[in-house]
Amino acid sequence: MFYLQARKVNKTLLKNIKIFETKTQKILNSSVLIKGEFIEDIFYGHTPPINCNLVDLKGYIAFPGFIDSHTHFKLKLEDNKFNSDDFISGSKSCISGGITTFIDFTDGDYIDCEKDLNKRIKEAKGSLCDYSFHFVLKNLKGKKDIDYRFKILNDIGAKSVKIFTTYKNRGLMSDEESMCFILQNAAKFDKVVLIHAESDSIINYNLCDNKYIKKISYHNIIRNEFSEVYEISKILKLNEKFRAKIYFVHISSAKSLEVINKYKESGFEVYAETCPQYILFDESIYKRKDNYLYTFTPPVRTLKNRIDMINNLKNFDVIASDSCAFNIEDKIKFKDNLQKIPMGVASTQLLFPILYTYGVKTKKIGFDRLISLLSANPANIFKLKNKGGLGKKFYADISIFSLDESFIVNHNNLSHKSDYSVYDGIKLYGKLKYLFLRGRLIFKEGKISNDFKGKFIC
Repeated sequence: MFYLQARKVNKTLLKNIKIFETKTQKILNSSVLIKGEFIEDIFYGHTPPINCNLVDLKGYIAFPGFIDSHTHFKLKLEDNKFNSDDFISGSKSCISGGITTFIDFTDGDYIDCEKDLNKRIKEAKGSLCDYSFHFVLKNLKGKKDIDYRFKILNDIGAKSVKIFTTYKNRGLMSDEESMCFILQNAAKFDKVVLIHAESDSIINYNLCDNKYIKKISYHNIIRNEFSEVYEISKILKLNEKFRAKIYFVHISSAKSLEVINKYKESGFEVYAETCPQYILFDESIYKRKDNYLYTFTPPVRTLKNRIDMINNLKNFDVIASDSCAFNIEDKIKFKDNLQKIPMGVASTQLLFPILYTYGVKTKKIGFDRLISLLSANPANIFKLKNKGGLGKKFYADISIFSLDESFIVNHNNLSHKSDYSVYDGIKLYGKLKYLFLRGRLIFKEGKISNDFKGKFIC
């Protein structure tokens, strides 16, 4: 099946493949020459005779291997339990969606961040594609503690940290004083600060009305749009002093994006990420009888906001999945208790088809922006060397799709370990045909190779 791996010739030529060429902004017929782990050359038009493996990919289009910079695989929950996707199923869902690299998170259990990292690398050992980690900072204890953690982070070459402005009761929240020391250190050591931005105070204020506490239908009222917009505005104002690199995860509001872009225009290095659920859904999902299956944080907003999010796709920096898979059983036992239900849905595998269908096919973005959102920007922001592009000296991470083929989402056909999908029944375009990871063919016509393992990317 994966015949290229059996050949002794060290070069592979992908013939008759279409590529979006960034300089001309056109889709051109081309051939891609792979040598070992890297792209050696790309030929447009005439291809010289080369002694190599040949793969004819006429009718298909190639993209740089996609990077999902926000996943939750083997996420530790209370009582030593985990969510549904481990690193095997998670990486398979990545591969099945054309993703060659994902970035997950450390648990943040140790003050010594290197211990956290080593623990997660051990857990991810069986991953079938490449991976890295953002470092979660929690249970912070003042300046000395934060300074110490950043020294270790810098010593081990960490690129990014993750903090929260909510979940105080779980020890995750960074208060304003901690935020100052985090931003100061991040600017000093050139680290990107990922922020889950919701106001804990506003959320707790909304919870004071007892009728809101347990009902799933009130999810978007308790964690309302204002709590996100307010917190983002406050953080950006605070960062005027430190000028650290800030990356806001899972933006759910077009108003939040507007605030972020104003700071970008003023010269601040701030990035905005959104996710598939905020493109496809609006608050009407909370009126469904099975609304408990659609629980993730932050919640979705109004239909108008959803339309505004789609219309502003070009103004985001990254589209990532925030994939966090659960089974129906995990959700249904807390269907009447919003405060205990596990938050998250499986999304990784459908990242490209959703963005292509709702972004490119609707002409909200072009191929250049799609490549930036899914490949080039995450590679550049998180300094993933030799990833995120198609060209000489890049890793031969290549996703090859048939854009004309459509499919109806059925969770039974996904690689996630989730027995349902919030995207079930939705028609999407873009079917993965082949996937190369560092020059090795790891996916062909619906089949994943188990012969090649991914590696940790520092």
